[in-house]
Amino acid sequence: MPATDIAPDPYDIYLIHRVFRREFPRLAGDIASALAAGDSGRSAALVDHWALLDYFLEHHHDGEDLLLWPPLESAAAEDAAVVARMRAEHDELLARLAAARAALAPWTGSGGTLPPADGYADVLDALADHLVSHLDDEEALVVPLVTAHLTAGQWAALGEHGRGGMDPERAFTFLGLILEDADEEERAKFTAEMPPPALEAFRSFGEPAYREYVAVLRG
Repeated sequence: MPATDIAPDPYDIYLIHRVFRREFPRLAGDIASALAAGDSGRSAALVDHWALLDYFLEHHHDGEDLLLWPPLESAAAEDAAVVARMRAEHDELLARLAAARAALAPWTGSGGTLPPADGYADVLDALADHLVSHLDDEEALVVPLVTAHLTAGQWAALGEHGRGGMDPERAFTFLGLILEDADEEERAKFTAEMPPPALEAFRSFGEPAYREYVAVLRG
């Protein structure tokens, strides 16, 4: 069978979704806890972490909008309603991300003590609830269409987009988030797709830096 006809193995979407499922729902509570404890370093780091997650999620969805929905619309025309639903959920998430940015704007990039604030927790929790529901829909409705209608090459192009377009520091942070809860098999499969120089750089510099980064976040 030609490589272009090989069905994709979308295992990596579950690893990426795991990051969003783990990180977004805990943000509001973690920020509130850091503020209550007077831990200015951690509270500022958490707001910066929010900005990174915002960037990663938008980058991930940009890739789907560009490289996933169009080929599915072409190859799985009978399931056009599913793709339309996913596009609508992306639009709703963009609106909720904008609301969260506005709520956290006074703190973003402050790098110092964060004053008390009202309203941010409800906005972040609403975003997390909608995001988790969307991830559920993608895994239940879209993954079967991917394995049935797309090629391994088409799926790989989406992965290349995900790995590209980021500066190395951000990319290493997201890689650390992806691998944080990965088991040995998942880690081996995911890192096998990385260029050897990038993997070596992550092991030498990125992974130790990530351990320091996440230690601050987790308090």
